[in-house]
Amino acid sequence: MPDHVAFHAVAYSPTNNAVVIFDHVITNVGGGYDNTTGVFTVPTPGLYVFSWTVETYGQRTEAVLLVNGVQQALSRADEAPSYYDTTTSFAVLNLTLNDEVNINVTMGSAQAMHTMISGWRINKTDDTAFFASLSRKVTGSTIVFDNETLDTHSAYSTSTGRFVAPRSGLYVFMMSATANGSPNFFTKFVFSNGNSQPKVWVDSDSSSLYDSSSYMSFGWLYAGDYVYVDAKTMTTNSMFAGWQLVNSSGSDLRSDDTFLENLFSISS
Repeated sequence: MPDHVAFHAVAYSPTNNAVVIFDHVITNVGGGYDNTTGVFTVPTPGLYVFSWTVETYGQRTEAVLLVNGVQQALSRADEAPSYYDTTTSFAVLNLTLNDEVNINVTMGSAQAMHTMISGWRINKTDDTAFFASLSRKVTGSTIVFDNETLDTHSAYSTSTGRFVAPRSGLYVFMMSATANGSPNFFTKFVFSNGNSQPKVWVDSDSSSLYDSSSYMSFGWLYAGDYVYVDAKTMTTNSMFAGWQLVNSSGSDLRSDDTFLENLFSISS
């Protein structure tokens, strides 16, 4: 079994209500992805991260991530006639040997060239990781993701919406925020240790259209520090996930070189 597994592929043809065939393969370390079937077959058990982007044109397009035929996550791109829109979502899953993963369009059409998928194995199955999503629309400054798919160390609470670090180290966090009904707002990760995080903007143009914004961030946490998502509202299938990238048992967490930057002004 390969120690390193990662793949990235792009769909060069549109997909209507079917499995997306990401036929143009850019990376396929470990040989798990098949560009003739659109299926990734797990070559080595462990924790895996998936990121997929779907582009729509003038309609609502929904695409689900399936593991052995069972839905684990959903992304939704929505746009008015004559306009394009893209959406990106994430999933963190504990997979076993020969599990099969694919993306299936269940509504609308996924456009070519800007519809893509990436997946990679984090490490061993004892690493800290969690993945939660929303089963309903919620409001409030702290978004409580109530549908928990993965929580290796019982570190995420579906009661408070907080992930509490079980051990010190560098953590990666991902969020996909979806809105419907013209609620324009910022959303961000909040770190209890004061670690500053950028905001992303969610803007649904009308009462009938959905909009989503996604981003990935990271931060150093001591055991007991917590992280949550701040926003005034989110709707069904918004997600929050994360995993530990570096374990640190010393007093100085920042022993590895890292950086995080964001744009504060318009760039041309």
